[in-house]
Amino acid sequence: MNINDLSTKVTEYAVSKLLPSTKTWLTKFAIGGFLPDIPANVEKLARMTNSVSPDGNVDVQRMKSVVMSGFNAAGRLDLLGGMLGFEPKDAEQLFDYLLER
Repeated sequence: MNINDLSTKVTEYAVSKLLPSTKTWLTKFAIGGFLPDIPANVEKLARMTNSVSPDGNVDVQRMKSVVMSGFNAAGRLDLLGGMLGFEPKDAEQLFDYLLER
């Protein structure tokens, strides 16, 4: 999958799965506010995990392995002072969505 397709799928996931699952308007606002930054952040994460080839293709399985290793070490990831929290199962669901054919 190329980096642009990955960014598109992460954005689709945020809009179709993540936003509907949130319970407060503040959390919805925070997620909505970050939507325009998803492409840049996805590329940063993909490059940080050494998952991008020179031609821009992303090894999503490698990226998943690195991210899940981080979750195994930390247990969870809190953002914005805990307003957004992610558990390992959340990351698994995201990667399942990304790897769907």
